[in-house]
Amino acid sequence: MGSEQKNCIDDIRAQAEAAIDAMGGSRAFVDALHKGSETEALTRLKEDLALVQFFEIYNRTNSPKLKCAARNPAGPDRADFTIWDESREWSRDMELTSVWEGEDDFPKVPDKEDPDVTHVWLSEPRLPLDELRGELTRNIVRVLDSHARRRKYPPYWLAIYANVSTEAYKLPSDYVAKIVRERLAQKPPTSNVERVWVWNMRLDLVFPS
Repeated sequence: MGSEQKNCIDDIRAQAEAAIDAMGGSRAFVDALHKGSETEALTRLKEDLALVQFFEIYNRTNSPKLKCAARNPAGPDRADFTIWDESREWSRDMELTSVWEGEDDFPKVPDKEDPDVTHVWLSEPRLPLDELRGELTRNIVRVLDSHARRRKYPPYWLAIYANVSTEAYKLPSDYVAKIVRERLAQKPPTSNVERVWVWNMRLDLVFPS
């Protein structure tokens, strides 16, 4: 089964930025994500941005240096992307997914003077913090379990974007990586999973440990 056109990461970044500009800018893009009715185009754009960010943070300290990617056809037999290094000789499939915090866990109020600013009231959580942390932890495990056992895939990497403000939940910055690592120790991934990464501002290789 073939892949879509192979593109260097700089081209993917430029195309994503152009798509966001066409939507009306980053604020319009974020608002569209939070409306809860993602289109296929919006999902692809979100995934392209995540892929670009992963490449950038991975390449700072890891090898082989990643250079190009192609989106694989939708279906049960391939991960989201195939990625290549600078030589174009090394490649792997990569499954991209993300963990998001609850959209309504903390009240949000738009700024009256600046429409691009939203105030988040961290002092007024929807539930006690212990309960919100429990919901977050269950969501991390659910996302991991659903993506770390794709038996039909060729050997693949799993990369989990931790789009979570751990400060708001009063958790350490490596909390998502910690939960993923503990879960994989209890319930290992299938044998075709070569690496599991968790990233946001930092990148953690959580499997193999």
